[in-house]
Amino acid sequence: MHYHIVALEGLHSKIPDFDVAPPHTATLTVYHNTLAHETGERVKDATIIISTTVVLDAAILDSAVTPKLKMIAVNATGTNHVDLVACRERGVAVINCPGTSIESVSEHALSLYFAARRRTVFLHNKVASTGEWKASGSLLKYLKTPDGQAPLTCQDEVCGIIGYGAIGMLVKVSL
Repeated sequence: MHYHIVALEGLHSKIPDFDVAPPHTATLTVYHNTLAHETGERVKDATIIISTTVVLDAAILDSAVTPKLKMIAVNATGTNHVDLVACRERGVAVINCPGTSIESVSEHALSLYFAARRRTVFLHNKVASTGEWKASGSLLKYLKTPDGQAPLTCQDEVCGIIGYGAIGMLVKVSL
């Protein structure tokens, strides 16, 4: 059997070459990005589609559009962009990557914590748009806590991540 593997979004991560055992063969086509109106043409001969966020709805999954389709590999945790009912009705297997983005999601959670703790976006907007910084020469009043104290620093608190699975929940304990 010959597999035509079509990766619709190579921009998210490197798509590896596939080594299939004889007598099978495979060709891999990787698109950097795919817009909605390009999807049908790009997957028409695919036996396997690799998608991260491109919507694969019932219209795309119709056997008239993708007659050779056997599998969809979602290069992400969620499968919400794939019509799972249409896949089930056609017998198209859908797999996902449950460990995808663990590091980046965890890092993002920590960065959001620090940004919120220091009011980064709020202060940026104050500097960029209100003119208050130029007029008063200071935004110090916005740096203080509600009770007028200086904001906590990392040495003033303990931060930990607890939770289920690979991604936990950020908790803060003030000392």
